[in-house]
Amino acid sequence: MHGINPYRGFTTGFVTCKMKCHSAAKQPIIDSRDPVDKPRFSPDGKLVYFTLDRNGSRSVQAVRFDVESGRPIGEPFLVYDFRSPRLSVLAVNLSDLELCVAQDKIVMLLAEANWNIWMTELSAHR
Repeated sequence: MHGINPYRGFTTGFVTCKMKCHSAAKQPIIDSRDPVDKPRFSPDGKLVYFTLDRNGSRSVQAVRFDVESGRPIGEPFLVYDFRSPRLSVLAVNLSDLELCVAQDKIVMLLAEANWNIWMTELSAHR
């Protein structure tokens, strides 16, 4: 499966409109001091998905997008927050992380942590 990314040359946190938009200027996706990255359009172009690093966690968020004006509509909303100690997107190097957006799913790389406790018998000859 290939990521749907018809918009090359993103600046972190910005989207360049190259469809039917009246403006080719870069527009901020959200107004945030927190790191925003990996903007990807939904197949119909009506949503922009992105990662947001905030409070020690990385989440996937989305914002509605008006193709005609080339601007986000309304506030971003949470798609998925990876706050689990076992599954994490934050543990994946951001340069290796990729969002692949399809009509009914998002595919991405997650890091899984697993802990084991090992036990052994101590020798009687200490």
